[in-house]
Amino acid sequence: MNKKYVEFVNISEEQKAKIFSLAKGCFQKSFLEGKETYSLSTLRGKAKDYKFSYMRSRDSLFANISNAGFIVAVVDDGPYKIVRIVYPDATYMLENY
Repeated sequence: MNKKYVEFVNISEEQKAKIFSLAKGCFQKSFLEGKETYSLSTLRGKAKDYKFSYMRSRDSLFANISNAGFIVAVVDDGPYKIVRIVYPDATYMLENY
């Protein structure tokens, strides 16, 4: 079973496409596809030597997504952290918060 590291909540396909358009480069797209963990423990080989650069890239992606009007939340899920991306429309916020 594959673990989901990124969840899209209350997001239409059009909005998801917008989020993916904000991703710059292979790493950020791979992160959104759920292939990388929040802690970046999935990095292999020489990429592990550049973990801090990947952390900055991940945080830059989160900032871009937030600036586009979405909420980015990091949620503990046992041994993993799940990145939850939410579109905060009024109905959703009233029902869930």
